Amino acid sequence: MKRLFEYYKYNFFSIFLVGLLGGAVCLAVYIIQAGIVSEKLIFDYTATTKIALMGNENVTEKKCYELVNDQDVKETIKGYAFESVTGLESGEYIKGDITVTYVYHKTGKLIINYVDTEGNKLLDSIETEEKVGTEYKTSKKDIEGYDFVSVTGLEEGTYDVADTIVTYVYEKQKGDLVINYVDTEGNKLIDSKETTKEVGTKYETTAEEIDGYELKTVQGEETGTYELGTTVVTYVYEVAPNTGISVNSNSKILFASTSLLTIAVLVFRKKRFN
Repeated sequence: MKRLFEYYKYNFFSIFLVGLLGGAVCLAVYIIQAGIVSEKLIFDYTATTKIALMGNENVTEKKCYELVNDQDVKETIKGYAFESVTGLESGEYIKGDITVTYVYHKTGKLIINYVDTEGNKLLDSIETEEKVGTEYKTSKKDIEGYDFVSVTGLEEGTYDVADTIVTYVYEKQKGDLVINYVDTEGNKLIDSKETTKEVGTKYETTAEEIDGYELKTVQGEETGTYELGTTVVTYVYEVAPNTGISVNSNSKILFASTSLLTIAVLVFRKKRFN
């Protein structure tokens, strides 16, 4: 027992030194490990030539990272569209900085409108957004009841930073109405009447009084609506029946009757006073 006590007495200091050294080693290992996981993860957002540091986080408790579905990391930037990513979106932290770069490109908007001559919308506008410099080509559409009139803006070109607007202008389809006045042989008696109005507009026609002629028949609908194309209404006349007494003959008869009546009155008065 005495020998054992003397052994521990003389070796206590050695044991203490060994324990202290072991604790130091453990502490050193912990510090080294902590240094490995306390690295910075830097998110770069690159838009054309502009590079901005959007995130800078110190990580002290994680050994792994995951960015694939992190919407707070992959930002939506107005006027830009995501193009590509450089660096690993997931992996393990290492000694030093880990850089993940999301690359964006500038975008332009193309707006196509379809309106009437008053600016009223006939169809929903078409809007697309593409990378600046991308080529585009537009075309007019067929719209029932309307005819194409003109286009403002370039039908072909490239997307630009500023909005590109192409507007197709239409007018409501129109119809013609022609009214003819002819004799039974098709000869024109008076000038025809021609009008043009929007399809669907109501119309009503009437015959005209023509000296020496009377209406015989009418060809076409006297009332209706303007249709696409030409609507024709023809009034056909025939020569008025001859009564055998002309206007000049009637005048002569009237003059002769008046003269005879005057003579008769004078003769009657003369006999009465005699």
